[in-house]
Amino acid sequence: MLAESRSDAGATAACSRSSPTRGSWGPERVFDELTKALKDPADFVDFDLPSALKEWKLGYYIPIKRNVYLTKKRVEDDGIFCSCSLSSGSPVACGKDCQCGMLFSCCSSNCKCENDCANKSFQLRPLFKTKLIKV
Repeated sequence: MLAESRSDAGATAACSRSSPTRGSWGPERVFDELTKALKDPADFVDFDLPSALKEWKLGYYIPIKRNVYLTKKRVEDDGIFCSCSLSSGSPVACGKDCQCGMLFSCCSSNCKCENDCANKSFQLRPLFKTKLIKV
């Protein structure tokens, strides 16, 4: 802010905030002015709900004994089937040529290869015995 500015007539005008007659306008003075503008702290009341909300009664609650579905139950989906089969040369089926593997999906539990399927989900894959080796 400018402390003084000159108008066209040559008179000087002073900024009210920088005027020495008004006193210091530091943070303390601003805080004091704001606290004076507030109401008396004794008049403050904690948050209170409007009376209409206090008098409003909730509807009657009826417990549900069973669910009534408005739509039909979906038919169980058996998943994607592959046409893989166990070949005599390899110990596992559903290798690189598996249709499910090419689509980045696991074979379903109904895969024709059964236990020899190499494209099972992690939970269904066979676990190998491991030993803890201390180094």
